[in-house]
Amino acid sequence: MARLLAADALDLADLNLEWRTSLQATRKSPRTVRAYTDGALRFRAFLAGAGMPTAPANIHREHIEAYMVSLEGLADSTAATHYRNLQQLFNWLLSEGEVPSHPMARMSPPKIGEKAIPVVPRHHIEALLKTCSPGSFEDRRDEALIRLYLATGLRLEEGVSLNRDALDRETRQLVVHGKGNRTRIVVVPAVPLKALDRYLRLRRRHPHAALPWMWLGPRGQFTKSGVTQLLRRRSRRAGIDPPIHPHQLRHTWAHGLKAKGMAADEQMYLGGWKTMQMLNRYAASAVGERARASLERLAEGDDYAGM
Repeated sequence: MARLLAADALDLADLNLEWRTSLQATRKSPRTVRAYTDGALRFRAFLAGAGMPTAPANIHREHIEAYMVSLEGLADSTAATHYRNLQQLFNWLLSEGEVPSHPMARMSPPKIGEKAIPVVPRHHIEALLKTCSPGSFEDRRDEALIRLYLATGLRLEEGVSLNRDALDRETRQLVVHGKGNRTRIVVVPAVPLKALDRYLRLRRRHPHAALPWMWLGPRGQFTKSGVTQLLRRRSRRAGIDPPIHPHQLRHTWAHGLKAKGMAADEQMYLGGWKTMQMLNRYAASAVGERARASLERLAEGDDYAGM
């Protein structure tokens, strides 16, 4: 493939629109497109600020390593995401003939430390739900949201992005659009379904009832930050400190199904995971609790009680 001379190569900023178009052409989700293109601009800003080349043909391994070092202080998983985004960017640049070789070919991704995210204890869940008892619109919405996340393991964005018609009431099936434009069907158990029914009745009288989203707030669509805030507010009322974070609900769901013996492939489908690595990562946060429960159930020591 013909190559531009480095002196004539385009700047990363000049190529970002083409990068966006290429991602959209491969049916990447809007969120993924935004993450990749914003990541490219952030990388370019770092290079420019450090006096490093911003034309892809002149970018080498040492420039990328300097950028990764600049991310120190971010969570391991966040740094790994930046690394993967750059990998995809340079894969595309190589395919377009904008770089002579892949500058990350011999690099290794940053290691992700195992950070256990605690599951929510049952008594905290009970206390949290009790704060939703009066029955106002916010109370019914918050209870339905909390119960739905705990019962289905939806990702935070998957939950708030649900369409108002996503639920088939007869079959209790919920259509979920997950990462990578992958669609899956989850079944809503009876108790969260009852809470959802109560919320949806009040939703019909909401000023923004015509909007397509299932979850509504005072100004329209209820957002991810809205869920985080409601959990903080409800945790404070329930006397839970530190407050419950949305991601804990998904971990609590994963732990519960694992403890009940659900098959791994079934749990991977319901959780929208492509690899066992992600399932194991979620289930690992409470493996000690499951191990203690198993030991108590098996009562190994009782085999020698008569000795």
